[in-house]
Amino acid sequence: MAAARVRRDGDAWSLALDGGGARRARRLLIAAPVPQALDLLDAVDLPPATRSELEAVAYAPCYAVVAGYDAALAPDWPGVRLAGHDDLAWVGHDSQKRPGPHGTVLVLHATPAFSRRRYDDPPAEVVADLLRAATAVVPWADRPAWTDHQRWRYAQPERPHASPALALGQGLVLAGDGFGGEGGGRIESAYLSGLAAAGALLAHERA
Repeated sequence: MAAARVRRDGDAWSLALDGGGARRARRLLIAAPVPQALDLLDAVDLPPATRSELEAVAYAPCYAVVAGYDAALAPDWPGVRLAGHDDLAWVGHDSQKRPGPHGTVLVLHATPAFSRRRYDDPPAEVVADLLRAATAVVPWADRPAWTDHQRWRYAQPERPHASPALALGQGLVLAGDGFGGEGGGRIESAYLSGLAAAGALLAHERA
């Protein structure tokens, strides 16, 4: 069950669950994308300046396609970044990470512009268009045996919060790849944000 709402309840944080019930904790770390964290904290009285800073954090979406090919010759590269392509940002050769004879598997990541433009379009049309775009790198990409797709509204931070993690008082800390200023949005920044969040929680424990 996922958390649906956070509020302060006496000397603890109370998390209402979307399936019913609640959980309580003296300290709380939220590592969800910042817009989702703000939704959870809607009933929490944040300072206006802090809320404004968090509302300014922005993300790019990403539409992704996974495609399998039973008889295709596997590429000899792990991935290709398509600099300057309007629709397709990345083609990855995913089979090398999958043990056993499962054929060739490609992973396609759309550009932020394409993902924004096509986010709510019928999935079959989006998948077909991205597979056609991938033929620029893999000529047989538009003839898969099977496909799957996924979309992320908050895939890549474009305007992260300046702090590596944000302690909001009373044992509440926000962290994740949406923090870290210019270095935000990378695996390294998420790791550093986790370290900063751990430090904030330990400092609260010692206080």
